[in-house]
Amino acid sequence: MTSSTTVVPGRASVVILNWNGGTALRPCLQSVLDQDHSDVEILLVDNGSTDDSIAGVADITADNARITVYEVGENTGFARGMNYGITRATGEFVMPMGFDVVLETSHLSKVAARFAADEKIGVIGGSEFILDGDRRTDEAAPASGRLFLRKSVRGIGAAPLDRECFGFGVTGSFPVFRRSFIEDMTQTFGHVYDEDFVTGWEDMELWWRARARAWKVLFYPAAKAWHVGSGSVGGKRRALDKPLDYQVRVFRNRKFLALQSFPDEVWRKVRPAYTVFNLAMPPYFLLRSPGSLKAWRMAAREVSEARPMLEAKRRKLINALLVEPEALLENFKDYADLGSQT
Repeated sequence: MTSSTTVVPGRASVVILNWNGGTALRPCLQSVLDQDHSDVEILLVDNGSTDDSIAGVADITADNARITVYEVGENTGFARGMNYGITRATGEFVMPMGFDVVLETSHLSKVAARFAADEKIGVIGGSEFILDGDRRTDEAAPASGRLFLRKSVRGIGAAPLDRECFGFGVTGSFPVFRRSFIEDMTQTFGHVYDEDFVTGWEDMELWWRARARAWKVLFYPAAKAWHVGSGSVGGKRRALDKPLDYQVRVFRNRKFLALQSFPDEVWRKVRPAYTVFNLAMPPYFLLRSPGSLKAWRMAAREVSEARPMLEAKRRKLINALLVEPEALLENFKDYADLGSQT
């Protein structure tokens, strides 16, 4: 939040980050305009698109007081682009949203009502379904539901998908943040999303800091949305199918999360699985995806160079903990109480 920003009670701000969104941007934008929530502002942040996606929605954005378009002029990555919009948002609640997401009309009003019922909820994520062209399917997206980590430090979903429940994280495609959560992350760590991550795993790192600061993260299936998935990289979902630079960031950022976030009490429990997975990946890539082996090695080099920075961040997070270090083990599915709703 900038020093000149005045927060408007009850307002929902939606930050749409666009990069070469093509024809996907229009239905995304229209679904936000169609929300039945009483006060919605839209911050459309264009991350240096080279297509005509912004021009293609000019008939919607022109002279619309609810929409502000920001053209940053270059692709700054997901984390920095979203932070750019979040710092300019005036809402009591803020949704960072991908350009290839379409919201149900009542999405924001339902989320606002649920926030009002529990002031310790910092993040709410709704149900995520597959968007097939213009068709809104009933097929749950891979990231739908509450999320946890494996001990090898990989994401994994956990049932149920049909009722609300708390967990480590939720979908990163359209979460909603309470204003006081944004302020806590900014005042404590200097940012909402960690811009060193650029793109990939930045949401998982944020969920870790949320739990470290004792915020609740709620999966709330009553609020629905549909998502194309990885729209800015051609709809490819598997990391191994994506471009080399994207793979490098994903492999690197997984290790960034672990090395800058885990207290010793967590490392003692997860290090064996984490180490075995890391040792197993190079021979796997050699057989199945040689190009990914190159990305893995490039990522390892970047992690090695970043070690001092990562350790400094780890010390800062440990000093900022509002929970016991052992409580962070509940971020891992192996240690979580999956039957808990609180």
